[in-house]
Order: sequence, then C-alpha cells, then structure tokens
Amino acid sequence: MPNAEDRIIKFLDEHPHGRLFVLTGFTSVWGLAWLHKRTIGRPVTLIIGDAKQFRFDKAAEEDKETALEFLDRRDVRVLNWYDKNTPGRESIAHAKAWIVKGRTKSAVLLGSANLTKQGMRHNFEMMAAAADRETPHLLKALEEIHSKASSAEDRIKGYLESDSTTSQYSKREKPGYQNQTGSPKRGCLSVFGLTVLAAAALILGVALIALLG
Repeated sequence: MPNAEDRIIKFLDEHPHGRLFVLTGFTSVWGLAWLHKRTIGRPVTLIIGDAKQFRFDKAAEEDKETALEFLDRRDVRVLNWYDKNTPGRESIAHAKAWIVKGRTKSAVLLGSANLTKQGMRHNFEMMAAAADRETPHLLKALEEIHSKASSAEDRIKGYLESDSTTSQYSKREKPGYQNQTGSPKRGCLSVFGLTVLAAAALILGVALIALLG
C-alpha cells in the first residue's frame, strides 16, 4: 500500500534547500510534531484549511510539547485559510501539497494525504511530484492562498495550552473532591454513634430510677 510518509520524506531529502510550504486540509498535534522533527533548521510555512479546536484533541503529551516547540520557532509560520463570508457556501483550502521554493528552482509534491498520522501512515493515499511545466501555475495558486490566509499560531497554541491546563487541573482536583465527599460520611457515622450512646444512657437511667423507686 502506498505510504505517504515515505514519499514525503523522499521529497524533502531530494530538495533540502529553500523554504518549505505545506498545504493541508487539516492537521493534528501529531502532524505538527512530525513536521517539527523533519524540518529543524529549515523555514516552514504551513497553511491549514480547517484549524478548528477539535482537530487538536486527544494527543499524547510528548506530541503536544513538540508541537508547541514547532509553533514557537522563529522560522515557522502557521496560517489558516477558511472562507465563511458567503453564508451557505463556506469553504476551506483543501489542497494537499508540499512545495519547496528555492532560489533557482522550485519543486512541488501533490497528493491526497492530510498532515495527520492517519493520512501519513495508515490511509491509502497517493503522492506524486508535479511536472516542471506545471510548477509556475502551482506557485501562482500558492501565492493566492497565502495572500488570503490568516495567522493561526497563537490560536492553535491556545488550544494546546488550555487543553494541558484542563488535564492538569482535573488531575489535581479529583483527589480533593474524593476527600470532600468522604468527609460527610464520616461525620454522619459519628452523629449516629452519639445518638445510640445517648439512647443507651437514657434507658439505663430509667432502669436505675425504677430500681431505686
């Protein structure tokens, strides 16, 4: 089965110089972490079509940390292209492309895989290098998408950081909550015990009065 990850790695190895532009319909925390590891020392512009918060849920803590490192890099730009100006006709940049813009030559890899673990490693995807004669047309399309995209680094960082904070908060609060729910039970048992003792003392007192009388 074709493996998109292997084909992309080969493309990056074949074109090691120049800014890398990655276009994807959507990505995941795993995808951001993967891109960081593969592009250290190389400028990257990532353009995402759908960058909604749920796309970044359920990620391993290690991947979150690596993704945040990627978003903090000075040579990285992460953009979002999502058009919702026409009601009923919302659209996203759904293209999947890896583009290297070099000083003397550019190269383009096109395919169907999104920048996710599922798309890169598990789905049946197809990736192919564009012919040189098509490159100018594809670069023009890239410029159009790039010019209309908006910054998304801070928004995605907010997703990741708030999710981590929520998880840590839940872990901290859970034991305390359990202790609080346990305390009333102990209090109820103590009151019940005192009531039993008081009733026993009353019965003994009545019995003693009867005997003395």
